[in-house]
Amino acid sequence: QFFENREIGLKWDIKPNLSLTGAVFELERESFTSVDPEDQGQITVIEGSQTRGFEIQLTGELSNRWSISTGYAYLDGEVKFDDNSGNDGNRTRQTPENMFSIWNNFAINQRVRVALGATYQDSFFVREDNNVKVPSYVRVDAAAYYDFSDSVTLQLNVENLLDENYFPDAHSNNNISTGKPLNASLSISASF
Repeated sequence: QFFENREIGLKWDIKPNLSLTGAVFELERESFTSVDPEDQGQITVIEGSQTRGFEIQLTGELSNRWSISTGYAYLDGEVKFDDNSGNDGNRTRQTPENMFSIWNNFAINQRVRVALGATYQDSFFVREDNNVKVPSYVRVDAAAYYDFSDSVTLQLNVENLLDENYFPDAHSNNNISTGKPLNASLSISASF
């Protein structure tokens, strides 16, 4: 069993506090097992897989009041040389083709900040047999911050603002995790 990863990347500091990074990569994996957690006796030997893709990120301050963290990734995963299980040419498990995220943070004044972001994940197959596909989703999150001082901050986080039904992860074709519904948390942090 071996892994071979080839990657090349670049970073461009557009300005001192704003950076653009990117990478192109290829991962080859040889001879691994895929076990169905629902049926421990169902073990499939995957002879190999190849995942190619690229990612790009923009992080930093767009202005004195607006900071951003955003990224996009493309993945093309394929089962290779797998004549035994009949999965040759199938998509690799849990490999969404497209993923995108963005998080914006706006300073309204010296003490108050608000943030808004979204995460997109393409559909993906749960296992290499490609029998079950998890649908794509978009989840929107938000936050608000109030700085009582330089060392004490009150923070409100709202996850899944639009109460989207989504499935971020899967353990087997019969065990797929459901994302959290609309929820919020309030916290206070202090640094000394």
